Amino acid sequence: MGFFNLNAASQTAGKLYDINGVPTTNEEFEYDRGFYTSSRLPFNGIAYLNESGVCYYDISTYKNGFPNGLSINSNEGGYVYSFGEMLANKKVGMWMHNEYTGEAHDYTKFYEDAPIGYSLIFKENQYVGRAEYNSNGELIECIGNCE
Repeated sequence: MGFFNLNAASQTAGKLYDINGVPTTNEEFEYDRGFYTSSRLPFNGIAYLNESGVCYYDISTYKNGFPNGLSINSNEGGYVYSFGEMLANKKVGMWMHNEYTGEAHDYTKFYEDAPIGYSLIFKENQYVGRAEYNSNGELIECIGNCE
């Protein structure tokens, strides 16, 4: 299990590390310090998280070692459970979050990792509610079901 450079010739060649040279496959890896190449340069490119050898759980674009650009996350069943844009390791713009089965759960705007404005909520592919968040990411109004 670990993060790897999608453009590497092999998973072994594409291993990513923390600033101390600990590979992402090691439980001692420090995720909050970013991803680095084997030569300890900040990773720039597309990385994926592979836990089972057959499924990608996360495919994201990285800049200077941190998620920056499109991010797609899935589960072991192969269903996408969230996707959107990251900017310097924080969610920004519109994000779609899905149920475990891949059905839509919410469509939410983010700014610096916090929900902002309106969020549309779905259950069994049906619209069930609308949440409104203030600039601090706090829920200020719910119409319908906002869970």
